[in-house]
Amino acid sequence: MKKYLLLFSTLLSFCFSVFAAPLPKELVSDFKGLNIQDVRQDITLTDGILWIKLNYDAPIPETMGSSVIFDDVCISVYQRPEIWKKYNIKQIRVTTLVEWKAYVFNGGVKECLDVWTKNGAAEKYKQSPYFVEWQRE
Repeated sequence: MKKYLLLFSTLLSFCFSVFAAPLPKELVSDFKGLNIQDVRQDITLTDGILWIKLNYDAPIPETMGSSVIFDDVCISVYQRPEIWKKYNIKQIRVTTLVEWKAYVFNGGVKECLDVWTKNGAAEKYKQSPYFVEWQRE
């Protein structure tokens, strides 16, 4: 049974990676500072979900996941809102090569802009239900 479950989860993750849309070219430069093996392959934007896969063999701590979302992605949104508003981002996910744990921000461009422009928004969005840890069962 465990073999079938492992095979199923492998096939499922393969299917998601095959059908995922690559990151739009105009956003590639916003991710140059992150530890990512291949920006065009390891960052995808599909159905409003920006999925970032960092180049680590183990899960990252929550502070690092939070930093990638709020200090890297949201600051890019703040610096170039006219570009980011073209994409209907509803969620940002950060994971690693092992893909069994991720940090999820249930917000998009508006919430990222609020983090950097409204008092108290950063504290609000860095907590559940906006910022949560996801683990594969």
